[in-house]
Amino acid sequence: MEVCGVRSEARGTFVGSKVSGDGPNTAVIKIRLQIPWYGTVNDSSDIRAKQATSKVPWKFQSEIDALTLLTKAECSCTPRLYDSSKGKQSDQEWIPGGYKLCILMEMLPGSTPSQFLSTLSPFSRTERDLIRQAFKDSWFETVCCGAEHQDEGLRNIIWDPNGKKCYLVDWENWRPPNRKTDWSDIHYVLWNLARRGNSDSFDMSDWELL
Repeated sequence: MEVCGVRSEARGTFVGSKVSGDGPNTAVIKIRLQIPWYGTVNDSSDIRAKQATSKVPWKFQSEIDALTLLTKAECSCTPRLYDSSKGKQSDQEWIPGGYKLCILMEMLPGSTPSQFLSTLSPFSRTERDLIRQAFKDSWFETVCCGAEHQDEGLRNIIWDPNGKKCYLVDWENWRPPNRKTDWSDIHYVLWNLARRGNSDSFDMSDWELL
């Protein structure tokens, strides 16, 4: 049961290691779990079960759809989708009958380029320019593979300094490219890779590139 579509959810992202069998040694696991509404944690399982919904959050399915598309296209700058599951919680879990969802995907090298535009940034101007170019290359590749990322920000970029490559992650919010999809340098601003100056949005002459 849901009240006006409201539900409570816990989410987490983990790194898993293979114990046995085939497949990669490490992988990223994203889990979404329906949890009790505030103030109902100590209610009986029968009462909590009334909150259960089998409706899958659209962001979960959206990410699966994007990763499926990009994996089939052999995109080199996004994580490969290994598997996913949609299950229901048992009577001993938080919301009996509620959803528990999982995505298993490739573990990518590198890390988020945090503090990119900060005076405390570990990146030199030369390194920042390299990251911006690598990001632009990856943006074009994902679009050519059929997906345009719609959740801009450094949090969804992974920079691999060894491979000199940017990866785009967290594909919950995306859309297929259309005839209006085109590169603009304003993407640097939207993804927090530059700060716009006082001039026209598309003129980088006075942008802060640091």
